[in-house]
Amino acid sequence: MKCGFCNNPLASLDTMCDCGQDPNAGALLHHRYQLLGLVGQGGMGMIYRALDQANQNKLCAIKISRWSEALQQLRQLEPEAAKAEEQQRIEREFKLLQKAASQSTHIVQVFDSFHVDPRLGLFYP
Repeated sequence: MKCGFCNNPLASLDTMCDCGQDPNAGALLHHRYQLLGLVGQGGMGMIYRALDQANQNKLCAIKISRWSEALQQLRQLEPEAAKAEEQQRIEREFKLLQKAASQSTHIVQVFDSFHVDPRLGLFYP
């Protein structure tokens, strides 16, 4: 994988490039969501600020999953098994979040389904 700004090789998705830029900022996901910059990250994912170009450049958040990496390290799963379990977990999380958001105004609204980006993996806005 390479930095989106200078094309230098990167060790992992959450590695900052030597050029000082977030290597994922500026990336366009699903021909719709332009990543602006990292808001935060944890062991299971990263949250990015993004513009929804299909919705008048509305500001939104994108969650990028890192379950697969964690499952490979913690439970020593094979990559394909980890990706399958990650997909199941994200589907469950996505459905629960949609249901909760429909019942409360205090929970972030989910307005699109989850997708897979070849470079970053599973994500949803």
